[in-house]
Amino acid sequence: MLCHWAKDYEKKDARCLEYYSLDSVADVERAIGKWNASHGAAAVLGSFSAAARYAPTVRYQKVYVYVEQQDLEEFVKDLELEPVSVGGNVVLIIPHDETPCMFARKIHGDLVTSPVQTVLDLRNSSGRGEEAADAVMQKEFCLQGDDENTERGKSETGD
Repeated sequence: MLCHWAKDYEKKDARCLEYYSLDSVADVERAIGKWNASHGAAAVLGSFSAAARYAPTVRYQKVYVYVEQQDLEEFVKDLELEPVSVGGNVVLIIPHDETPCMFARKIHGDLVTSPVQTVLDLRNSSGRGEEAADAVMQKEFCLQGDDENTERGKSETGD
């Protein structure tokens, strides 16, 4: 069922903004964690960045992070990000509502999208997104990519 949903899922009105940082992906993601701690805000790692916490199976070259519109300017300034039209290594996703960040989890100190949201993001990504989504489903729900028996997997809360 999740795979079928993912095929029809779109980020609706979410805006994706591309930025460049001189720092490595790992350093940017660490800086996001520190930013969250110091601001009490919730910048939530998504897509490949979240998948790396659930089931690290693919390498990725961009940081994917959900940031609320009201935090955007301060976040960009504090992390010293430069806007670019192409070639960025940080993708800021401004969600259209709170849904993508619902049920976010902390893994190894990093705030990440729920496994379901992570799979939805990855299934609609280019590159090795489908492979990363399958790994998250296998680890979190004990499912293979196109397994029709999603009811047997564990729930979002681990029940």
